[in-house]
Amino acid sequence: MMDEFTFLERWQKYTCNQESSEDIGSVEVASCDNPGWWVKIDLKKTKFEHCAFEVISCNVSSDKHPLADDWLYCEISGSVYHGAGDPAKLKTILRIFIDWVEKNGGLQLPKETT
Repeated sequence: MMDEFTFLERWQKYTCNQESSEDIGSVEVASCDNPGWWVKIDLKKTKFEHCAFEVISCNVSSDKHPLADDWLYCEISGSVYHGAGDPAKLKTILRIFIDWVEKNGGLQLPKETT
């Protein structure tokens, strides 16, 4: 199983478009004041843009506010993966995204020559 940071490196390579200056597949990891993490990964112009994703919600209100210290919320909205959770959930947020990408065909990278 690929670790989360190796996956992010491969995601960057997968979404890199050298023929265009467009920002495709951008990844943002930010802290939030709940406290916790908020990860945003742009899916526009990737093969994953229209893949189904089931919302994951644990200890989060209908208006997406944490209800406890242990919380997690992941969804795709506007072609962007949004994963948020308490301070201990960064790896979980990334793992949910990785598992979803792999379930939907994974990253197809050309074989590297040495």
